[in-house]
Amino acid sequence: LEIDRMATQFSTGVAFLYIIIQAGRTNFFIFQGNNVNYVKLPPDSSIDTKVYANIGAGLGAEVIILKRISLNVMGGFAYFGDSHNHPDYGESNARFAITGALGLFYMF
Repeated sequence: LEIDRMATQFSTGVAFLYIIIQAGRTNFFIFQGNNVNYVKLPPDSSIDTKVYANIGAGLGAEVIILKRISLNVMGGFAYFGDSHNHPDYGESNARFAITGALGLFYMF
């Protein structure tokens, strides 16, 4: 799927972190995350909209680098699914995969 400048995309999600070990400025945690992406495609596309769901879980570490800023490294497994049949395969493009993330966070 090629998305050009005429497409509109919205993304929203939430992640839950469950701290299992605290060691000074470092926390180790289990995470579970959910994300939904909504893409409104240009009028000349073969489909009008596409919705993706991403659901993942795994382990991570957080390092507090300043009083309210932390760096998170996470890795685990994820499910990636979409809302329509894939044009090349005639079936949903859902799959499981190994995933990783790196994030810089401001702590409110």
